[in-house]
Amino acid sequence: MKMSHFALGNLVGRGRMVDWLVTSLLMLTLFTPLGWAAADDDRRDAQQVVEKAQLTLDNFRAAPEMELLRDSIKNANGVLIIPQLLKGAFVVGAQGGSGVLMVRQGSGSWSHPAFYTVSGVSFGPQVGGGSPPR
Repeated sequence: MKMSHFALGNLVGRGRMVDWLVTSLLMLTLFTPLGWAAADDDRRDAQQVVEKAQLTLDNFRAAPEMELLRDSIKNANGVLIIPQLLKGAFVVGAQGGSGVLMVRQGSGSWSHPAFYTVSGVSFGPQVGGGSPPR
């Protein structure tokens, strides 16, 4: 019986440390799945951008009128592909989109994609909106 009182006394004496440990474990248990969910969303979004960029590049390569692009890519040091650029305006205009940048490495192979978001703002008499045809 004295042993259990002694152990309990040690825990009570270390109350702040126990509180900190319990709080830390609780926070870890609660917020880790949220971090995983956000990482999964980011991974999914990145994969969609890569897939759209690949489809865009494939369409350009297949189009007969894009011969200049095909020739230019052969000698390019890098390629930025923004598969969808959205635009809208009413007095103030805005545009934006996401894409990937790939750089030719010393060996001649292409790097892994780097993700970029581009945006712009304009002022003046303007009304409208648009996105590229799908």
